[in-house]
Amino acid sequence: MYFKVIEIDFIEESGGEIQAYEFKWNPNAKVKRPNSFLKAYPESTFQIIHQGNFERFLMED
Repeated sequence: MYFKVIEIDFIEESGGEIQAYEFKWNPNAKVKRPNSFLKAYPESTFQIIHQGNFERFLMED
């Protein structure tokens, strides 16, 4: 039996909204979008956090 494994580094629920995050230090790193997750949770968002935007991510409300 074969299972497709997806990796999401961080999932956050706030105010009824689900956000999924992948952390990569290199902004040019190749990232596969978690399509099965996004299909299961169509109202969710997916964002890549890297060295160019991690401070903004940390300072968000």
